[in-house]
Amino acid sequence: MLGSDDVGESGLRYTWAATGTPPAAVSFSANGTNAAKSTTATFARAGDYSLQVTIADGGGLTATSSVNVSVTQTLSGIVIAPSSASVAADGTQQFAATSVDQFGVAMSLPPGISWSVDGGGTIDSSGLFRAGSVVGGPFTVQASSGSHSVTATVNVVPVNKPPTVSSPAAASSNPATGTTTSLSVLSDDDGGEAALTYTWATTGTPPAAVSFSANSSNAAKNTVAMFTTAGNYGFQVTIRDAAGLTTVAGVNVTVTQTVTTIVVSPASATVANGSTQQFAATARDQFGTVLTAQPVMTWTVTGGGNISAGGLFTATTTGGPFTVRATAGSVSGTASVTVTAVAAVPAYVQGATMTSDSSSNTIARAFTASTTVGNLIVAAVSWGSSAAVTCSDNRGNAYAVAATAYDSTNNQSLAICYAAGIAGGTTTVTATFSGSAPYLRMAVHEYSGIATSNALDVTAKNTANGTTAANAITSTAAMTTASGDLIFGAVMDTAGTTTIAAGTGFTQRLSVNNKDLATEDRVQPTAGSAAATQTFGRAQRYIAMMGAFRHR
Repeated sequence: MLGSDDVGESGLRYTWAATGTPPAAVSFSANGTNAAKSTTATFARAGDYSLQVTIADGGGLTATSSVNVSVTQTLSGIVIAPSSASVAADGTQQFAATSVDQFGVAMSLPPGISWSVDGGGTIDSSGLFRAGSVVGGPFTVQASSGSHSVTATVNVVPVNKPPTVSSPAAASSNPATGTTTSLSVLSDDDGGEAALTYTWATTGTPPAAVSFSANSSNAAKNTVAMFTTAGNYGFQVTIRDAAGLTTVAGVNVTVTQTVTTIVVSPASATVANGSTQQFAATARDQFGTVLTAQPVMTWTVTGGGNISAGGLFTATTTGGPFTVRATAGSVSGTASVTVTAVAAVPAYVQGATMTSDSSSNTIARAFTASTTVGNLIVAAVSWGSSAAVTCSDNRGNAYAVAATAYDSTNNQSLAICYAAGIAGGTTTVTATFSGSAPYLRMAVHEYSGIATSNALDVTAKNTANGTTAANAITSTAAMTTASGDLIFGAVMDTAGTTTIAAGTGFTQRLSVNNKDLATEDRVQPTAGSAAATQTFGRAQRYIAMMGAFRHR
């Protein structure tokens, strides 16, 4: 392009640009200078371009001019795909050729392509190679167009066959008695065994999921199957070659429940001597699951008693803990048992009474039967004076006065004395007064199951005017400190003209002289407030007292 100007052409500046929507950007060898009046446009894609030059003088005045240029696609090369291939004998392989223009772009209207191959088979006009039956290569596939050509290589290889099983699938232990079994299989392949992949899986509906030490690898031809539940399992191994051809093999495995642990319940027990405790044993398998069919257990115990074939322990000797063992085969489970002494329960053994209205310094009464060593004797004594009293017997037992009270209104006294841990035998109890007294009454009692020392827990006593209300006659209450105490009560009607009934929960043991002296007892199960109560048939004055004795 050349422009002219009133100040001279050399002062002009030429600027080139593509206008409209060009197929691609255009670059210029020179632009925006006086030298750009002659420039080279470089294209990146074929197509139609409109180029405009703007000519500007030194004063900024411009003029423009345009030119249209068509860039046509010109064959520059051929690209073939694939560039190499392996084809099984008598197989096919499609090759494709792409013609590209001077910009490396596929041509929209490509020229015809001619195909040829120098051996191994034939190739048609579409590029489809058909291998012959003879293996070999590499052979050259050529695609040509005009003066341009490109080649690829092709090898004719033997036809790939699926793997074949040479060693069938097997399990090292079948039936399996543990939690694992080793699975193995081996296959041959035309591509070599090392290229095979072995993948194990369960079939059907297994009792539980199974995991494998190795899987989906060549090493998995030998793997360990790990179970969580007993039952019947089906396994299939899929053997795959490098080309994806497969074969399968299978093996069935039975996992049997095996006695692994025995649980004895209760795990520990405390049994009173002479009592029994039923133990039970449960066998569990290698997975900790209770066996469906329980084995016959053999029961033993290291001491404290004996145990039956059914697990019933009978305590005969205090001590422990002793070991209870249930055994099935070589597996056993244990529990512990401790045998404790049986707490004695206080019990009334025998009693006798004596009465005399004559004045005397003593009153005595023998038991009708011999007393038992270690038992308790309790005597309730009343007399018509304020004299003091002591007790003794012919066996030399030591007596203490638990409680004594004097009613000055009617000049009557009442006392409870006792001896614990006695020497047994024919026994006569004597109450001795500090002065001669009339209206003497005595009731003696023998009890078993009482502590032989420190026997007396608490006492209470009361002197009052009585009423006929139920349980209105009371010793008043005291707080016992030990459960199982014997509560012994004694009451006298100081007027001596009424009937006396035992309080609620008590048993009346003895009464003297138309019940102007009566005794009663009961066992208190739990420590707490305790009082001896009675019911009078007439509202009379009374003395009532209570002694609580600890059990052995």
